[in-house]
Amino acid sequence: MWLSNWPKVGLGAGKAYHGRVSDPSARSVRIVTAVVLSLVAVQALGLHAMGRVWICTCGTIRLWVGDIWSPELSQQLFDWYTPSHIVHGVVFYGLLRLALPKAPVAARLAIAVGIEVAWEIAENSPWVIARPTASRRWLPATPATAS
Repeated sequence: MWLSNWPKVGLGAGKAYHGRVSDPSARSVRIVTAVVLSLVAVQALGLHAMGRVWICTCGTIRLWVGDIWSPELSQQLFDWYTPSHIVHGVVFYGLLRLALPKAPVAARLAIAVGIEVAWEIAENSPWVIARPTASRRWLPATPATAS
């Protein structure tokens, strides 16, 4: 199976090769870290290619934005959407653990991150962003929406 080539993440004492000791767990962590960071870079570049800004146009970088009506929402490091992304990752990983029980942890982690990256790119695509605006026309008028 193609997943068998993925590094096995776990603790190991390492093996001696030509007088050197290699640590397979450290190598695995480096590979998985590189794959995950590459996926995040693909996400950032994809979102930027769709016209998203790198940082908030306000010019400041904040750790947390708690106001759900703030124009800085989703433009700072963490906000109320952050927990949902973590939950998505855990759910995707759990489903992959059920679907691919013999796959290495590293493979499941990379696939879960890849699914979340694809989800985020799709969620922020112009087609999806324009969709709720178009669908609101069918809702009954309320004092807040009546013009």
